Amino acid sequence: MDEFAAFEATLASDEARSTIERVAWAICTDERQADYVIEESNHIYTPSEKTVWLLLGILLIPLGFGILILIALFKDGPLNEETHEIIGRYFIAELRGVIEFECKNDVFTKLTFTRIEPNAIVGNQYVEFGDNGGSYLEFIILNGEGPNIRLWHLGGWHEGREFGKNYPKLVDFSERAGIPLSQSMLNRFQKWIP
Repeated sequence: MDEFAAFEATLASDEARSTIERVAWAICTDERQADYVIEESNHIYTPSEKTVWLLLGILLIPLGFGILILIALFKDGPLNEETHEIIGRYFIAELRGVIEFECKNDVFTKLTFTRIEPNAIVGNQYVEFGDNGGSYLEFIILNGEGPNIRLWHLGGWHEGREFGKNYPKLVDFSERAGIPLSQSMLNRFQKWIP
């Protein structure tokens, strides 16, 4: 039995974490492009925008919403400074996985990585929302033994037409990532595939 096995495993884990952080930082600072941008939001909050939210939060305190607005506002940094926020999910081919992060003013507030298993396929699932039993269709990576990975959801009330509109994007992702599309999903939406 190797007495250094636990130490070597810790070093390997730290090295993998460091690689993920380097790749995420390179994407955040535009030094590197992701192999596929699944979802991205890039916003700069100016002091004037923050002031408007502050006033709105103060006005809505009696309704309870104001407290939530103020908490979110103060998490964005000082009121008199800009806050640059990047939120995104990205496929990285060299790591064969998806990095998801939130970066505010060059500081990661969230950073996760999910490895894509060799037997993964791109499929779909229904996600419930609201109290009325509504749901929307969402594309996901069915990741075998690992956790499923959200891709993007379909908008609109007719999921078949929306599937047809999103099909080229889905095929592009599938080819770039090297992950096959679920045959049952393709059979279900066959008449809307262009």
